[in-house]
Amino acid sequence: MASQPAGYPLRMPSELREWFSAEATKNGRSLNSELVHCLTEIRARSTPPAAATQQLGT
Repeated sequence: MASQPAGYPLRMPSELREWFSAEATKNGRSLNSELVHCLTEIRARSTPPAAATQQLGT
């Protein structure tokens, strides 16, 4: 049985949540998936390419 990732209660202004919800709908994702996608993109942009490659195990 695979373990579930740890939950993280995220508080944000309602206007921001509404924007993320609209983006998620536009991109065919859930709100959670949209947030994870955005955070992953930000992390990738701030991580040097060599370090990113090592994190992916390639």
